Amino acid sequence: MGSIGIAIPGGKLWLADEDGRPIEKNGEPGELIYRGPNVMMGYAHRRTDLARTHEVTDLRTGDIAKRDDRGFYSIVGRRKRMSKIAGLRLSHDAIEKALEEAGIAAAVVGDDERILAMVTTPNVDDNEALEVLMAATGLPRPHLEVGRATSLRKLASGKIDYASLQARLRAPRQQMAMDVLDAFRNAFYPRQVGPSDTFEKLGGDSLLYVQLSLTLERELGSLPEGWETMPLGDLARTPERRNHSRSIDSQLILRAAAILLVVIHHGTLWPIPGGAATLVMLVGFSLARFQRQRLFAGDTLAVLRPLAANLALYAPIVAGFSLARGEVLWPSVFLVGNLGFTAPPHMMPYLYWFVEAYAQTILLWVILFSIPQARRIAHAMPLVSGIFVLAIAVAAKFLTPLVWYIGGPQIFTLPDVFYLAVLGWCLYFLDTPLKRKTCFAVTAILCLMLAWWGGNWTGSWVKFMLVLGAAYVLLFIPRIPLPGWAARLILPVSAASYHIYLFHRVFPDWLLPQLGLGTQQPADAAAAISIGLASGLAVFWLQKQVFGWLAYRRGSRLGWRSHVVGGPLEAAE
Repeated sequence: MGSIGIAIPGGKLWLADEDGRPIEKNGEPGELIYRGPNVMMGYAHRRTDLARTHEVTDLRTGDIAKRDDRGFYSIVGRRKRMSKIAGLRLSHDAIEKALEEAGIAAAVVGDDERILAMVTTPNVDDNEALEVLMAATGLPRPHLEVGRATSLRKLASGKIDYASLQARLRAPRQQMAMDVLDAFRNAFYPRQVGPSDTFEKLGGDSLLYVQLSLTLERELGSLPEGWETMPLGDLARTPERRNHSRSIDSQLILRAAAILLVVIHHGTLWPIPGGAATLVMLVGFSLARFQRQRLFAGDTLAVLRPLAANLALYAPIVAGFSLARGEVLWPSVFLVGNLGFTAPPHMMPYLYWFVEAYAQTILLWVILFSIPQARRIAHAMPLVSGIFVLAIAVAAKFLTPLVWYIGGPQIFTLPDVFYLAVLGWCLYFLDTPLKRKTCFAVTAILCLMLAWWGGNWTGSWVKFMLVLGAAYVLLFIPRIPLPGWAARLILPVSAASYHIYLFHRVFPDWLLPQLGLGTQQPADAAAAISIGLASGLAVFWLQKQVFGWLAYRRGSRLGWRSHVVGGPLEAAE
């Protein structure tokens, strides 16, 4: 729509934000408000209404407008035709215009969770419409839905009946085809998903597992154990089970607990070094749970992709430390700083040993499964072959210091921790109660031996008892019921655990000395822990926002930005 000009003589136009505050900056969208003596008070319903004085001076038009540098106003949408999702204010009218420019006729409605585009153009693939929606809104696939109609219901005025479409959006998900198959199509878009597929077959990883767990629990209530191996058709027929508490996968809780232990240990220097060891064990468990089919098939490149994505987040930290120290930290660049070739300040601080050991573990796994014969044996006998590798890994832990001893940093080396990842791999393949009990007994003996071998001190016993406890949870408590409020606190920490590990000391180590704080007093330690957790969660949130912005930029390159910026689709302040 073109410019509507300026206010008539005696009147005044201005724009207000969502809180009713005037918007002074030109080009910013807001609700158009008119003030003047000709503002109508409304309709009189009784005789006494006619005797009332002029009580209303401001008219909130409900229109979203922008003011240009000349003071002229242009309507860009309707206030009620707005959604605010993931920090983005989205104009339904602007989204419709973006679809129209792409040759797709559609009516768009939405709430603060999803956008629905009801497409009437024949011979347009749903994926094509979704591509336009993602580019125009900057939203990921789970927030978007495409519906089909040969025609749209109209009001007596000839306008589209958006209320009926809004009712469809509010309808139960089963009536909106937002069932289990839709949830998987959302998560794995643009891959084709069918009833015979499983989460594992589709190549899901731990991050998608977290996302789908949350979505499916909203759909089905408590999820069945082993849902990641069930065909989607069978999973969709699972009876709905609603409880007051939420049943959470114990692996997610262990991940959150482990990273909390790491942050507390580094923030207080208390002798509780078990969090990182648990995370290493979860690396092996997750490889078995989510990547075993790809490893058995020799698709090692697919296993390396998540590693590359994680290292991309680590690289700026290495670069920052290199700049601060005035030299390139080559051992850390090549991910071998934990092997004792040098020491800080010529490498990253020792706390980043986990990233290097994690990368070395994945690379060693890929090398092993690149050998056809080893791959065939592992596929045929995953538990037996895993126990064989575990025996070698345990022997390497004990024997390596005899031939290659580097002192205290020995505990950060791959030979010292690789057995934990192999143990996690083996735990996954224990498929009978007898095997689980037997393995747990052997694990208990191993942990007792390692605690004694590790110096027989408090920290060593705490570490290996925590590892033993985590193994028990993985073996015997696959799901843990939690109140809703507890799940809402734990799951974000679990999802952001890697980001928290990377950043939990970056800001405290810089900020606390500026404030004259350390780790000696309880208040100092509490500040270090809080800042560490908040830093990782903030980076995790920021990463999601950046990905959304990149998707928005992609839309601008396709030529839709004129309409997107013309409507209030910019990121909300």
